Amino acid sequence: MMKRLLVLSMCFWAYSAMAQNVGRISRENPQSIIEGQLDDFPNDSTIRIMDMLSQSWDTTIIKDHRFKFELPMSYGGAIYIIVCGKPINGINPVETGVAVVCYLDSGKLNIKGNNFLDAKYTGSSWVKDWQEVHAMSYSNSDSEFEKLKKKYSEAVAVGDEDAREAIKIKIEQMLSDKQLLYKDWINAHKNSRVGAYLISNFFQDKKTIDSLFNALTVHGRESLIYRNWAEPGKWGVIPKITYDSTGGQNIAGQPKIGTMAKNIGGFDVNGAKVSLSDFKGKYVLIDFWASWCAPCRAAMPALKESYEKVKEKKNFVLLGVSLDTKKEGWVKAIAKDGIPWVNISNLRGWGEPASAAFGIRAIPANVLIGPDGKIVAYNLFGESLDQKLKELL
Repeated sequence: MMKRLLVLSMCFWAYSAMAQNVGRISRENPQSIIEGQLDDFPNDSTIRIMDMLSQSWDTTIIKDHRFKFELPMSYGGAIYIIVCGKPINGINPVETGVAVVCYLDSGKLNIKGNNFLDAKYTGSSWVKDWQEVHAMSYSNSDSEFEKLKKKYSEAVAVGDEDAREAIKIKIEQMLSDKQLLYKDWINAHKNSRVGAYLISNFFQDKKTIDSLFNALTVHGRESLIYRNWAEPGKWGVIPKITYDSTGGQNIAGQPKIGTMAKNIGGFDVNGAKVSLSDFKGKYVLIDFWASWCAPCRAAMPALKESYEKVKEKKNFVLLGVSLDTKKEGWVKAIAKDGIPWVNISNLRGWGEPASAAFGIRAIPANVLIGPDGKIVAYNLFGESLDQKLKELL
């Protein structure tokens, strides 16, 4: 669910930047035909459609409240956004019915109604599949989920660790229930290319994702979404994080491996100033986390296991950097999780200077610094971390 919200935010970020992106979709060999009649949309207004993966886009003009697109589908279906007019800042165009996020594939889609919100969607078999998936993804439970997220944020803000944990359990249960629902649909529709949307957007565990993708039929794997999973980075232009066993990465804005690390610093729980330069001549693994970050907390036991294996090494230090804003919640999390290494923070959340210095855009994350002050690797977890530390130490 959280990932879906991220996908939607990316949709509208990408839409606002369309004029700067790849360019218009080629009209050669059209395979997907979208025809609409929406009575609320004024004549002579512009309507746009964009592939969210490649950010290719096209426009047409509404005449007699009707519009039509013919799009190539050479590599299979993907998620698109269709928008009438220019979105107004602060207003979600999907909620107002002037935009719709949908899966498109080769075949036909007919849209008829007053606006995108109340329209009837008919056409090829994937249209029905998408309607079912859309209904599951945007169910009434979303409002309860949003309420829990708000309560979670409030608990984090006041440092109420007990309330935070209780709410986290409820959120995780809701997400687990949703995933079971999605798995049932995917397994019952293995020939549907729409299943790739559910797999890629609502599951984080690599083993589960691989298993669900591999269970699809040959036809079910002929979507652009599947191709992007099988060959990440080849099919889309929206930044996609990929890692290799050495911790290499392709994230724009991050200092390259082999370059000198900036001398980041912060204050520990006792208010003492701590800097990266304090550990010159040692390997330093900087772990970026936060008390409010559920994946970070879940990853902590494994990190502690890795730390136990090397903590006696005199040339190694683990340094935690928290993206918290409230000291109370940060300190309580350290105590509750039994974190034994030094932790620092400037209590500025995503404005943390240390995370900005390394281009950190998501947590948990880490960066390994060598004795010479140069960056050795990014995002080493589990066996990859153990292997790298064993090799170096």
